[in-house]
Amino acid sequence: MAFSATDAALEGFRLARRHPRAVIAWALATLAFNIVTIVSMILIAGSSLTSLMQMGGDPSGSPEEMMDLFAPLIGLYAVLIPVTLVFIGILTTAVYRATLTDAADRLGFLRLGADEVRQILVALIVGILGFVVIFAVTLVVAIIGGVLAAATGSGGDPNIAGIFIMMALIYLGMFVASIAFYVKFSFAGPMTFLDRRIRIFQSWGATKGYFWRLFGCYLLAVVLGVLVALLGWFMGMALMLAFGGDVSQMMAPDMSSLSTYLTPAMIAYIVLSSGISALTYAIFLSPAMAAYRDIRGPSTPETAEVFA
Repeated sequence: MAFSATDAALEGFRLARRHPRAVIAWALATLAFNIVTIVSMILIAGSSLTSLMQMGGDPSGSPEEMMDLFAPLIGLYAVLIPVTLVFIGILTTAVYRATLTDAADRLGFLRLGADEVRQILVALIVGILGFVVIFAVTLVVAIIGGVLAAATGSGGDPNIAGIFIMMALIYLGMFVASIAFYVKFSFAGPMTFLDRRIRIFQSWGATKGYFWRLFGCYLLAVVLGVLVALLGWFMGMALMLAFGGDVSQMMAPDMSSLSTYLTPAMIAYIVLSSGISALTYAIFLSPAMAAYRDIRGPSTPETAEVFA
């Protein structure tokens, strides 16, 4: 069946109108995730992060000192990566449920069960696969670009134009590979959710014949989501200033302790940004399910069980 790229791209805004309580629940879930993230960052690696931000892009310490600064980040990632995956699985599944029904849900469609575990696995598999594919494409393009740069050089001197072309080809290859991969595997999550089985490579066939419409759909959703995020950023800055904060507090906050980081201005900013993030998540996550829903057609009794 056909689908409207524009309608699918705007699905996130329709969710906000159709399920306002769910969006509030997602905002609260995002706030909880942000709090866990901030507390973990400060308690595990607060001093290191503060020192690294103060250094900026010009680290001046010895290799030993830099190793001491980066060492706590290993523990931080060990905590944040699983927490982030669980959050992504829960929120993605909630957005999918909301996209497929007009009925309200008192928990905002938030669950933690087999559906969420499958979405976590999909995110892991697609993320790893995407890294491998993009790395392989980049490597091939880099080799081709290097050969071209060497072939156009003279007397062993590097050809500046050739090097520029090589770098341009690398970035272009990465960009094209990323877009193509995202579009072709964008139905992995929706198909897994509806079929209740891991579906990764099946997404490739399901998107056949719809690539450019899906590309336009996702591009419009990204543009709208970025605009909402920018609006939220400016609103957050205004709120932070109203509470006595300043720009430097957000750009390079003092993360040496909870008390120095969680000022009234920063707390206000975190609360507001959590609400804006919940809306942007809906804008980014819902188009793929909306598109697949329309292409697949009306739900069957089997697919209706996803709301059980």
